[in-house]
Amino acid sequence: MGTAALKCQECHTEIAQELTQTKGLHGKFANNEQCAQCHSEHNGRDFPLIHWVPSEKDFDHNQTGYPLQGKHAGLTCNQCHSAAHVVGPNRGLIKMQDLNRTFLGLSEDCGSCHEDVHKGQLGPNCLQSPNFAHWKGTTNFDHSKSRYPLSGDHAHVACEKCHTAAEPGGEPRFRGIPFK
Repeated sequence: MGTAALKCQECHTEIAQELTQTKGLHGKFANNEQCAQCHSEHNGRDFPLIHWVPSEKDFDHNQTGYPLQGKHAGLTCNQCHSAAHVVGPNRGLIKMQDLNRTFLGLSEDCGSCHEDVHKGQLGPNCLQSPNFAHWKGTTNFDHSKSRYPLSGDHAHVACEKCHTAAEPGGEPRFRGIPFK
């Protein structure tokens, strides 16, 4: 008697997409036979398909291609992996009805979870922020890598002297600052 052929990707198109794009945790695997290492066959709608070994909290997030850095490292899984953070086109691909129970569908784009309080002034890649690890109180911005390197007395001026709000009570501006 031969072994049963696993046809996981025929139904789980969201996993097939990760495999094809070699993205996420599933993108590291080569074939359906590896599915059974973490997932048992279907045993009813409420049966947990994922078996964390030894436990979910010991999972090495580096395997997903998105290492948890800075403040992300201290968060619980469900603070990011929730229905609220599953992005547009990915929602329709995921077979699980309760998107709060999936670990799929998140975007690496900061804006999918965080409001851009800088309104695009600092660009799209928050991970390049000089203070990504702490998120607040940037004090080590390297102006020499900007379009306006500071020299002479400018190098000693407090940030808020130039980076003022466009309107009273507003956020400081980091782009389009009028030169005085």
